[in-house]
Amino acid sequence: MKIAAADLGGTHSRFALFTKSAQGLALESSCTLPSQSADFRSLLAEAVRQCPGIKDAGVLCLAAAGPLRGGRIRMTNAPFTVSREGAAMFFPHARILLMNDFEAQAWACLSGIADDFERLLPGGSNAETEGREVLYAAVGAGTGLGMAWITRTLFAAASEAGHALFPFFGKEERDVAAFIQARLGRDWISAEDVLSGRGLALLHECCTGRASAPEAFTAAEDFAASPCCALFARFYGRFCRNAALFLLPASLVVTGGLAGKTPALVRHPEFSRAFLEGGETERALLASTPVLLNRHPQSGLRGAAWAALHKQ
Repeated sequence: MKIAAADLGGTHSRFALFTKSAQGLALESSCTLPSQSADFRSLLAEAVRQCPGIKDAGVLCLAAAGPLRGGRIRMTNAPFTVSREGAAMFFPHARILLMNDFEAQAWACLSGIADDFERLLPGGSNAETEGREVLYAAVGAGTGLGMAWITRTLFAAASEAGHALFPFFGKEERDVAAFIQARLGRDWISAEDVLSGRGLALLHECCTGRASAPEAFTAAEDFAASPCCALFARFYGRFCRNAALFLLPASLVVTGGLAGKTPALVRHPEFSRAFLEGGETERALLASTPVLLNRHPQSGLRGAAWAALHKQ
């Protein structure tokens, strides 16, 4: 069986063709295209041109960074809308599935790559988590911020948690919040305003007084020891803490481009400290939840393909 998968994000759109085998999913071809320079139809046309055999797939799963409404996904951070009708022009013989990109990240945890996840926090015994209905919660900061989960009964759901308001505490954090508010020109700050590529750039500017793209400063040898890294790690740990308490997953998985490229953002001690904050009851629940880091470069694609095998 040939399965076409797409992981459509705010910066990159990735496509792949997989074959289902007894060993799982075998990659046949793939390509990566820029998301900002194309409309949906021209993006698909280029994918068909660059990804040999993909147009002959029997099923296509499009995982896109935006909410699914009425059979369409309007991209949150890219200038196009994903639709079954548009895809059918290029894949007329395929069964077409649409889902949020983080729903695909949740499915990826079941696709055979979880054994390679790095354990950021050990969690408790299996007995402490075996009764939890949510098997994996996937959280990830990149161009935006996403969250989704999958249950033991293979029900997956996405959210728009990245657009929830973000909490700040203490004078240092309130000063950071005031800086971000001034830059954004509004009084409220969402989690995605802080935990994303642009959020990381704002934190760096707040800490150093210098405006710069994340790729320019995260590669520095001393970045892991910087105040910017500590702040981002603290805020990321706080968001993951809230996700863990909302969903009570058996495991929480951090994925997405920022931690994948710069793992110091979640290996920093401030991440674990913020994740475990709270009273005795909350700390017990949080300490029993393993926190894992997924840096697999094809996680979204494999999750979309795996979902196509199991969703009707």
